[in-house]
Amino acid sequence: MTNSKLIEFNQNGDERGYLVAMESESEGIPFLIKRAFYIYGSGQDTIRGCHANYTTEFILVNVQGSCKVKTDNGHGNVITYNLNKRNQGVYIPSMVWKDMYDFSDDCIMLVLASEHYDPSEYIRDYQLFIKRVKEDSNRHLRRLEESDAPFMLEWMSDPSINRFFKFSSESLNIESVLNFIRKAQNDYEDQLPLNLHYAVADGADEYFGTVSLKNIDQKNRTAEYAISTRSIAKHRGYGQFATTEIIRIAFEKIKLEQIYLYVLPENEAAIKMYKKCGFTENPLKDDIDTINGKKVKRLRFEINRNDYYIMQGAKGTRVTNK
Repeated sequence: MTNSKLIEFNQNGDERGYLVAMESESEGIPFLIKRAFYIYGSGQDTIRGCHANYTTEFILVNVQGSCKVKTDNGHGNVITYNLNKRNQGVYIPSMVWKDMYDFSDDCIMLVLASEHYDPSEYIRDYQLFIKRVKEDSNRHLRRLEESDAPFMLEWMSDPSINRFFKFSSESLNIESVLNFIRKAQNDYEDQLPLNLHYAVADGADEYFGTVSLKNIDQKNRTAEYAISTRSIAKHRGYGQFATTEIIRIAFEKIKLEQIYLYVLPENEAAIKMYKKCGFTENPLKDDIDTINGKKVKRLRFEINRNDYYIMQGAKGTRVTNK
């Protein structure tokens, strides 16, 4: 559950005036600033904002004048801020509804954002926002079921997704997808499975995608990671959630030593997500493969067991299963 919060920036000054510095990825601004804009000329009766964002985080600062900012995380936590100090800002995480109102005539609001503008990641209908919050609040991984087959075929047939496949999607049909699911169900019962595939599901248990550990090497304790999600999951954090969960399963349950993946350089959104989850590139193991009949370069990213536990704050703790 995410909440907004008031941030006070350091204010430095003397008889010459004051200076307030704002730095990306700092205690005050917990993200890399991708966009900045400012709002002015809004009347006292104007209400601005009136939306939530799937992925963008914001910092709101009134560099002049005042206004009120109301935030709502969809779980009943509604906070109203009286933003009237030039060294104070409101941090608003993703998936938090925001309204700005009661603007003073001289109000100038500076807004810092974590992402470039993308209208598709804005939610401007409050009831849809509440629906999305409920769906996303109990997302989870589970075993694949045969009822997931039509949804799996949906993303497999999506050109924006299958352009990254090593195999042709033209031969796929509902029966081939069902066979894949049945094989995955048998793998769950195997003491030494070669592959493990999990469904990524929302709070209503609807299938949103598949995340996998493939080519599990029991001797070297390694596995290849893979994920694909439906278009409905776009911008909603399901990829990052599923990746974090499959990493936890790999290191805490299966006791692997390394997870790796290959990704095309142009798949920038995926690379950004992998880095957030702790993967780092290993250029020495980049390779050339055939995608849609063409030879292409693939980047290799890895995360090791030690790195995972350092990220979890378990310094000095290392458990092996060798």
